[in-house]
Amino acid sequence: MEEGEKPKILPPAKRPRAERNNSSAGSWKTQAAALAARNLNTSTPWSGASSRPHQSTRISGGLVTGSMPSSRSVPRGDSRGKQTTLNYGNDVRKHKFQKAKQGKNFAETLQELVDLQSFQVVKQLAERSDQWDAFVKSELNLSDFQLVLRIIRKVCESDFDQHKAMLVNQTCHPDFMNCVPTMLLNGSMKDHSTFTQVAENIALFFTTLVEMLPITAAGLKKTVECCFVSLNGISSSQDCVQVAPELLQKYQGLVGHVEALQVNAPKKPTWHDRRMEQVEKMKYEQPPNDFREISIYPTFEDVVNPQRPFLRPNVINGPYFDVEHNLDTQYRLLREDFVRPLREGVQDILKGTDSKKCESLSVRVYNDVQFIKYVREIEGTRVLNEGTLLCFDTSTNSRRFQRTNWEQTKKFMHGALLCFTRNCFQTLLFATVSSRDVKFLRQKQILVTFCEKYDENIYDKNAKYTMIESEVFFDPYNQVSEEFE
Repeated sequence: MEEGEKPKILPPAKRPRAERNNSSAGSWKTQAAALAARNLNTSTPWSGASSRPHQSTRISGGLVTGSMPSSRSVPRGDSRGKQTTLNYGNDVRKHKFQKAKQGKNFAETLQELVDLQSFQVVKQLAERSDQWDAFVKSELNLSDFQLVLRIIRKVCESDFDQHKAMLVNQTCHPDFMNCVPTMLLNGSMKDHSTFTQVAENIALFFTTLVEMLPITAAGLKKTVECCFVSLNGISSSQDCVQVAPELLQKYQGLVGHVEALQVNAPKKPTWHDRRMEQVEKMKYEQPPNDFREISIYPTFEDVVNPQRPFLRPNVINGPYFDVEHNLDTQYRLLREDFVRPLREGVQDILKGTDSKKCESLSVRVYNDVQFIKYVREIEGTRVLNEGTLLCFDTSTNSRRFQRTNWEQTKKFMHGALLCFTRNCFQTLLFATVSSRDVKFLRQKQILVTFCEKYDENIYDKNAKYTMIESEVFFDPYNQVSEEFE
């Protein structure tokens, strides 16, 4: 190998057998690490460190040490190379240690608060409510739990209702409340005085909850019952400390208070409850007119007016008042079922919504529609096609319907409801598709039958209409509504 040429490292399979068996040469990965270190030592030094020789680089067990400076290893203003160590496991352990240290420091602070008066304890805890909340949620041993109970006793004995309620509410965190019965059992393994103090402090805490936060106390029924059952088990066991009868009566009274709160607590009405109440009120409303006077075809007010018409809910539980009540309710709901999508589509157009977005919702919009003539095709005595012929694609360069399969498409189904306007919905014409013969559809033409008489000159060559097709199939509704009448 010539001078200045970098050595080539071959994989073990391509090296001579003697070199592979030579243990002094080391493994292939070790040689690769040595080559990386050699390349690093021959790189250009950074500014201010040209006179200082570079240290070697070592790769071992996930630790990378070398002379390259970083923002963590080199202080500001110091350009000397220092050893850099990247170990993320140490960072996690350091974070946990700092968190545990903070909890230990706050426990020492709480130990100092025990000797103060109750109002001083509440005042200082209110200033450190975040630390108190974090300490209560942390994993507590029996000594820390006793410390929390002694502090809570001070809080419960104070007269500062605002801060007192806040601190008591923070202590009711599920992480703390779930360990109360367990800590009560663990306290029974200690001496009699320790157990009695723990049980008395828990009872005082529950009593304060019942008085100040009854709704919260009602939700802690299982915790109170578990403590009462635990005390009964401790009192019946010969291996544990003795439980005073007064203490058992106190916990039994707490269970009764919490049960009473749970029964008498006002329940927040759900959406279903509010809806059922509204339905019950609407059922007794009287209709403004006879449903037989309402046309099955939509009117101008039905489509342009955004307000919902008079409707009564369908009776699910219980009977209708009479047959008239049943027919009126069903007819109005049936009519609203196909009018509402058309109304919503027209309202979107009036608000300036893009026609493409309208098509994706409930209606299809066709612009520049022209009426051509009235068509009546007869074969013998049978009428093949009859209606007003219109063209819905007058632009010669339009490519909108080139890929439409007119034989299978659901557009312009027989009996589909159409709406026409030439003056931005100041007047409306309603019609249904009377024929969707393929020979007409391929020429972008259909036959329609108007629902009512009209006064406009629809065959004017300069008149261009906007046609709106509802995606709700109208013909089945029309057939059913005729039976109502």
